[in-house]
Amino acid sequence: MGTASLVGITLMICLRSFCLAVEANKYYGPKAASVLRNYQTISGDIIEKEDTSMTIPLNCSSGCNPPCEVAWYKDGQLESRGNPVIKITRDRRMSGVYQCEASGVEGKVKSAQVHLTIQYPPGDVTITPGDDTFYTKVRGKPLHDITCEADCLPECSYRWYREGYPYRHTKGNSLFTTRSYNYRSSSIFRCHASNVIEPFTKYSRRITVKVKDGPDNVTIIPSLPAIENRSFTLTCSASCYHGCRSYSWYHDGRLMIQRTKVLEFHRLSKEDSGRYQCQVTDYFGTKSGYYTMTAQYDPKYVRIQYRSSLKHLIEGQDRLTITCDADCRPRCTYLFYQNEKLLDKMYINELVHRNMSGRYTCAARNSLMNAYRNSSNSQNIKIKYKPVITSPKNQTTITAPDLLDLTFSVDGSPSSNVTIFHETKTLTFLPHVTGQFSFNVSIESCLDQGEYRVEAVNDVGFGSFNFMPNIKCSPIVVRHSNVAHKEFRVGDLLHLTVIFMANPTAEVLWSFVPWNQNTSLKVQAQQIQTHKESTKLVLILSDTHKFGKYILELKNELGKINKEFNIQGPIVAATKTDPGTTISSRDSDSDGDLSMSPTSWKGKTNALRETEMNTFLLQQDKLHEEVQKLRLEGDVLRLKRNYYVIKLQVLMKEHPDIIDEVFGED
Repeated sequence: MGTASLVGITLMICLRSFCLAVEANKYYGPKAASVLRNYQTISGDIIEKEDTSMTIPLNCSSGCNPPCEVAWYKDGQLESRGNPVIKITRDRRMSGVYQCEASGVEGKVKSAQVHLTIQYPPGDVTITPGDDTFYTKVRGKPLHDITCEADCLPECSYRWYREGYPYRHTKGNSLFTTRSYNYRSSSIFRCHASNVIEPFTKYSRRITVKVKDGPDNVTIIPSLPAIENRSFTLTCSASCYHGCRSYSWYHDGRLMIQRTKVLEFHRLSKEDSGRYQCQVTDYFGTKSGYYTMTAQYDPKYVRIQYRSSLKHLIEGQDRLTITCDADCRPRCTYLFYQNEKLLDKMYINELVHRNMSGRYTCAARNSLMNAYRNSSNSQNIKIKYKPVITSPKNQTTITAPDLLDLTFSVDGSPSSNVTIFHETKTLTFLPHVTGQFSFNVSIESCLDQGEYRVEAVNDVGFGSFNFMPNIKCSPIVVRHSNVAHKEFRVGDLLHLTVIFMANPTAEVLWSFVPWNQNTSLKVQAQQIQTHKESTKLVLILSDTHKFGKYILELKNELGKINKEFNIQGPIVAATKTDPGTTISSRDSDSDGDLSMSPTSWKGKTNALRETEMNTFLLQQDKLHEEVQKLRLEGDVLRLKRNYYVIKLQVLMKEHPDIIDEVFGED
């Protein structure tokens, strides 16, 4: 077998017996490859303005026989194969690094890289981030930078404009690179992008920049209900634009150690009640939310309160104000007790009466408990009231001599000083009397008849009880006209009055024993005036026969009594002018009037004495009426005296300093 050279030579093909000469073609390449534009080799950069209606033809030149196979590459990626000419549209997307590759009998070669740059004006101007509203601090910047970008070649320059202001706010693609936001109100900005490709200029969309001073909507959310000794939480909720950075809790203004979003109470107590503040901090600042938490708890410190400065209250005058206080949440309902007995009142405020004295307590309960809790204290209330005297005795009949049992009961507060009277006479004084009491009065005679009165006095007032016993007694002379050792003369008017007492009514008998006889004579009825407890003997001592012993007999079923009255006067010896006639010294003394006979003188004297007697009787009746009036006035004065005694006692207790000043310490 022979060999052949493919490089333009004559090939000799020799067989065993002969050789044949053959003329061969010349095959070669590629030795090199280059990029041509307009038959000129291009090396370096091609810069053209964008015009999609035009192309940039590039030719890949390589010396090859047979011709090389050509492939075009853009940015290292196969763009086309086979055609040594590539037509590149003047489109920004066609910018890149171009290179052709020639493949031939001698291998493969690549051309030098050609950098094709298609220049174009700004396209869409975008702002990053893509929000429409941005937030910044006062005199600060947003957390993330706001940048402006545009697709342009050559690279764009950027300017920022604040809407409403013709001048530029800042330049560069960053809004806050060189300056902070110094406005308190919001502003609208847009970005302007431009390059050397004229006349194209583009603006971005409008964005709003607002000032924030901290988180929004800071609130504290409780886990209801808040009950003592149970778990409880407070959750701090806030809208933080770039996330919440920290939490701080305050209780009634005091900083707490918790720094979490949720404040936990594992065992809530009433002391945890109060005003809570949650302070939230984010990039822009700090804001707070508030919540007043009131823990619910069962009643504590239940106490009954007596709201008065007076130690004692006066019936019908002062008001009793008692309240029940308890520390409880929710509010309590209350019960009141007097001497352990439940009262049907939720609050006591009324004029006092004696039945309101006693020991008061209260109890409290709220919805957290089933049973009432009793007060830890009590109030002892004493009501002062004037004494009231009662007695089981209404009508008593007693026969003297005997003992009269005065049984009475004194109801008053404080205790009373009791005085027992018989008419105006004080029988006894009993200090500090309360309740039932008995006092025995010795009834000796009719003198013990009359009204018995029990008077009780305390700081508030006085009371009295009157009792009129029916005393049966034998007659007794109370008083009478004093005729002892009195000399009467003939012609004098004898007015003898006897006051007596008797029950049953006494029978009255008058008799007369002349001074010179032992025989008892009856007194003429017209000379006697008898009433229930008095008798009067009125007569003219017309002659000496009227002188003597006048005897009064009083008797009833219980006994009798006699009272003698000796009526005497100077007796002068009688003349014998008329047998049996005696003339007193007054009869003979006629002051020289010898013409008047004893008989005529006596007649005139009798008439005169009769007139005087009638006048005297009228005066006696008037005197009796005056005595009755005086008795009534005495009763009134006695009541007034008791009233002022009580007033004085009250003043002495309330103002001892004034009493000492007026009356002295003694």
